[in-house]
Amino acid sequence: AIGTAAANLGNVAAAEQRYTDALAQYAAAVEALRAAGTPGPLVAVCANRAQIHHLHERFPEALADYAEAAAVASRLGNHAAAAQWGQPAVQLAYQLGDTARAEQLWVVLAAAARALGDPAALQRALGEQALMVINRAQAAGNDAVLLAEAAVLLDEQEALCRQLDDPAGLVQCVGNRAIVLRYQGDLAGALAAVDEQLRLATSSGNAQGVLFATANRGELLGLLGRVPEALTCLEQARAMATQYGLTPMAHQLTQMIAALN
Repeated sequence: AIGTAAANLGNVAAAEQRYTDALAQYAAAVEALRAAGTPGPLVAVCANRAQIHHLHERFPEALADYAEAAAVASRLGNHAAAAQWGQPAVQLAYQLGDTARAEQLWVVLAAAARALGDPAALQRALGEQALMVINRAQAAGNDAVLLAEAAVLLDEQEALCRQLDDPAGLVQCVGNRAIVLRYQGDLAGALAAVDEQLRLATSSGNAQGVLFATANRGELLGLLGRVPEALTCLEQARAMATQYGLTPMAHQLTQMIAALN
């Protein structure tokens, strides 16, 4: 009762734009609701407090509250609310560079999309989650367990992309699969995946996909000892990167070409 009363007072203060009073009431409400073990009202209180923090550009506080609202809603089976509050949370997590929190949020968003029957949202969540698992695997010295976990996520994402006829998602998915295969030591498999990525990107007019696939193809060919083919791909990629004004990438490709030469 105390938590609900404080939440209601906070809502009144927020509606009247008395934000300092609203935050004080919401803080009391959160403490009381947690102590009472009544998580249901906690979703709305955290979400409302998050929006005030967001409005005043207190982004770490907003992220913490959005994330709690999404996580509690997910545990309660309120997947619509989990999706609603998970989205601004994950955007803030990226903005703040909090990749660990972002990965947790994509798990919540994937569960929400699955429960709500939203395959487009599900494929995106799986892809973002897979990319973060790949990054953790690389940071851990190409950890085999994490790479296998990423491969499972990519399997489901790829099936959904094909079902949805989503060429952009498929290009990203196949490219990430190539990364997994490469760090699993399967260079031939990685090259086959990159070849498919290049074909898909070319056929769908995805210029960025063509650029990255061409660059990755050149790097893999170099690792396989196919130097003339590698140089051709890397030079093509450098020309595209220069054309698109991607100076750091063009510089990196120049270094790779010099190393092969």
